[in-house]
Amino acid sequence: MYSPVASKTTHYTLFALAVQFGLYLWCLDVSKAFMLGPIDKPGLFMRPPTGFRTETHPDYCPFGQYTTYELLCSLYGLKQAAAVYYDTMKRLLLEYVFPDGSSFRLSPADPCLFIRGSLEDSSSPYVAISTHVDDKFIACRRPQDRDLVASIFSGAQWKFTLRLMDEVLGVHIKYQRWDPSLGHRGSLEADHRQYLTDAYNKYASLLPADRRGSCHNIPISSSLVAQLTACGPTSWEAYDKERHSRYRSVLGTLSHVANFTHPEIAFAISFASQFMQNPSEAHLDMVLGILLYAYGTRDKVICFQRQLCPPGVSPIMIACDSDLSNSSNRRSRTGFCAYLYGMLVAWHSRLQPSVSLSTAEAEYMAIAAASRFAVWCRMLVGDLGVQRCYRDPVHVFSDNKSAICIANNPITHKHSRHIDRRLHWLREQCLGGTIKVVFIATNDNVSDVMTKALKRDAFRKHRTSLLTGYHFTEQIKG
Repeated sequence: MYSPVASKTTHYTLFALAVQFGLYLWCLDVSKAFMLGPIDKPGLFMRPPTGFRTETHPDYCPFGQYTTYELLCSLYGLKQAAAVYYDTMKRLLLEYVFPDGSSFRLSPADPCLFIRGSLEDSSSPYVAISTHVDDKFIACRRPQDRDLVASIFSGAQWKFTLRLMDEVLGVHIKYQRWDPSLGHRGSLEADHRQYLTDAYNKYASLLPADRRGSCHNIPISSSLVAQLTACGPTSWEAYDKERHSRYRSVLGTLSHVANFTHPEIAFAISFASQFMQNPSEAHLDMVLGILLYAYGTRDKVICFQRQLCPPGVSPIMIACDSDLSNSSNRRSRTGFCAYLYGMLVAWHSRLQPSVSLSTAEAEYMAIAAASRFAVWCRMLVGDLGVQRCYRDPVHVFSDNKSAICIANNPITHKHSRHIDRRLHWLREQCLGGTIKVVFIATNDNVSDVMTKALKRDAFRKHRTSLLTGYHFTEQIKG
């Protein structure tokens, strides 16, 4: 049995809405969480630990060393411990009734998101809780709601710590709430500065002496991508277990960075992951180069800044792109970046599930993938209390006019007959007004950095749009 955890997109969406609407942010950490849930199914037994079998132990069992005990509550190490804790926590939150008679509702978009009230109604006592196992991230409109949420857990005799949000899953957070009376504009910065410093110190011994202390301008070059792609997989005769272990360790560390604070290295990490099974020395040098880039840019932060959204336009906007047959198996790559009120909340870089026969088909598949995410994100933002996202279509930007025509025009052409029918779900969304596919110039398409290795100037331009936000104002007017 497994326990659901809120996705990174859910956390970042909650943070973006907190910046936009001036919410208070808190962290709540439950102590000994996996021991709080009762076992609701009888018949689960365990043998006592070795210490309990000695006569000098105060809880010595006099019935013999092979005596078993029936578990009445969950324990650490139990397979279903996380699931038992989640069910207990969910029941605790959903059954609680606030003094005004309101209660939490569970989001259909994410089973670890609990919401009370509405964001668009300024008089509503809004509270949202995003959970990640024993960590709770709380956003509320009024400071007194913090005490109400704390009373839910204290009433259940749970031990916990409650503090202002300063760290989320290893990511350092610096938050300033929007308050016009104090002149605060509203911003949130997330960085991995200490995490990357520790990672560099840990893996510095793997670097040659002449490379230590240096930094790269870009995480990976296009020439290196082409070279490693042309070489293909490494022969198993050259397999090295120690190198394999080092490669997985460095890549795993960088994956966490790419997922939370450095979206510009998402393509490099996705490309490097293709060689996880049997990396060569060239592959290990590549991931160490990515580490040097990340360490050199450790002071870069992903910034959420409050921005005004034009009327009649959905606050959700997504830029997507693809790169045709840029892998050894000839599959194209899909990349997209999702923005909420101009703040980056999600990004994606992954090979497509099938081989595309043309650039238009590859771009059409990328638009379809971005649109599927848009439908879910629309549901998530609506659950969080922003109903205006249902009134206007989500803008999906693409730099391929042929793919846009296929999406907007329900016609059959000899060059598109072979496209999987499930992808034409996109046409229904466009005709229904849920999605609006809009053209964007390649130079302005920020998702280009998710599909290929770029030159330094183009890379830096898109990195700025990722880290500081982007509004697509000119593309909407066009």
